[in-house]
Amino acid sequence: METTQRTDQQRSADRRRRELLEAADRVVLRDGPVRLRDGVYERQWAAATTKKVDFGDGPTTVATNPWRADLLTAAHSTGISTIDTYTALPALVRVLMSVAARTPGVFTSAPWRAVTSALVRRLPSGPSETDLAKGSSQVWAQVTAPDGRQATAVLHGPEAYEFTARTAIAVLQQVLDSRCTPGFRTPASEYGPDLVLSIPGVSRHDIAETHGPH
Repeated sequence: METTQRTDQQRSADRRRRELLEAADRVVLRDGPVRLRDGVYERQWAAATTKKVDFGDGPTTVATNPWRADLLTAAHSTGISTIDTYTALPALVRVLMSVAARTPGVFTSAPWRAVTSALVRRLPSGPSETDLAKGSSQVWAQVTAPDGRQATAVLHGPEAYEFTARTAIAVLQQVLDSRCTPGFRTPASEYGPDLVLSIPGVSRHDIAETHGPH
């Protein structure tokens, strides 16, 4: 017989994870796009706001993308209770996202679905080997403390599909080496923020912390 002992702190953390998962299922999947505010998922329109961020090669416009799984995983990994997620998208896509959020009847209608289904069938099944080799991923993150202090980091990695596969391999290797804790975890909460740096092709630039008003 195998047994696993868990502390009260672990039980409390697991309970909080279950609550977040249940809230995500209820709000994200059934009630629409959201953001996380003070530990509670609340409605947010897609492309509701835009901002300029620097991935390392100058300002890039990003728009709120409230369907990203980062809302859930970032809360698990960091314990931060207020999170917004953004994605760099072409201007036309940002406009369509904004319009679709406010006129759902149009974009869920049978004619629109027929058009988009036809377009999807014309798309390639996935990136080619050349696309995988040439592609890249950039992630920008910024955290702000109650006193106004900010810390920013930029992560560069391989093409998104390739990045996902390499990350899965890195995590699986940890599990095979018996370095894992029973229960639900994100890679960062289980193995720390620097696990990603062990993945080939990944680098992170931690930008100097800025201080709020005194």
